[in-house]
Amino acid sequence: MHINLKKTYLNRLKISKSFFIYFPVVALIIIVAGFRPIGLDLDSNAYIEALSFNVNFIDKEPTFWIIRYMNNLFFQGNIHFFFLIYAIIGVSIKLYVIRKFSVSPIFSFATYISMFFILQEMTQIRAGVAIGIVFWAINDVVKKQAMSFLLKIFMATLFHYSAIIMLIFYFFSTEKKIMVFYFLLPIIGIAMSFSHVLFFATQYLASVLPEFLSAKLKIYLFLMKEKQLKSVTPFNFGNFFMLSVYYLNFIFFDKLKLSEFYKKYYLLCLKLLGWGFFILFGFSFIEVFAYRLANYSFFSLVFLLPLVIEFFCEKYFMFFFLTIYLIYTLVKNINIMLKF
Repeated sequence: MHINLKKTYLNRLKISKSFFIYFPVVALIIIVAGFRPIGLDLDSNAYIEALSFNVNFIDKEPTFWIIRYMNNLFFQGNIHFFFLIYAIIGVSIKLYVIRKFSVSPIFSFATYISMFFILQEMTQIRAGVAIGIVFWAINDVVKKQAMSFLLKIFMATLFHYSAIIMLIFYFFSTEKKIMVFYFLLPIIGIAMSFSHVLFFATQYLASVLPEFLSAKLKIYLFLMKEKQLKSVTPFNFGNFFMLSVYYLNFIFFDKLKLSEFYKKYYLLCLKLLGWGFFILFGFSFIEVFAYRLANYSFFSLVFLLPLVIEFFCEKYFMFFFLTIYLIYTLVKNINIMLKF
């Protein structure tokens, strides 16, 4: 009885400490995302316009119209409460996923804020929620829980139609198979960008996919034809850093002392990141499409970046270096948003 009471007390103490670590930061970033000035980010003005449209499930997903209805019902259609609802859902799911599946939750949460918060909770708010649900679903791939996985991907698709492509992820192996292929995948993506094969494949897909999936693709292709879209430059500092994280995980992954579950979860994250580089480089002829589609994969960095610290003897130095990089990335992302 005494032992059980002691365990209960320690668990409550752990929860209490965790609450005081996360709650102030979570509350702050949710408020920032919800009550940011309109026009500060790339998409807020477009959302104001979209909220005035009639319900159209081809243009926007069901949850968009449900959240609009709730916002109109309870908050008189206030745009900031509309953004606040998305921020609460998106940040909460990601915090849950990070705390449940990261070997270093605090560092992973810092990585999320630095690299993804502005993009996913202040710009691509619908996709931001979908991405959180997708990484929640990776747990089901590891445990081979097909129905649970399908349900989560269905939920993600209700927030952003592009999430439906993640259905194929269930068939990814949780074992270290064809790893040479994954090692070469970013390089294959660069080679494909010069061959124009994916450009013709994109045109074909735009003509055969259902309208709710092909609508945005057709817009991107039209804007590309009108030369209103930029292409991705594969060789830049940000991509080099992310590729370094990818290949370091490749080289040292077997040396990590992780449970069987975490090894499989992180291996799936590594494979997903490889496909992210393939998409980013292979579809570099349409920058906005490449980045938006690769977004699902790059969130893997939230889990893989903290592992890099474990690969080096001088852990404090590596922790310091990565912290400086995250601060630099956050400042850069803020500057990009403000300059817009």
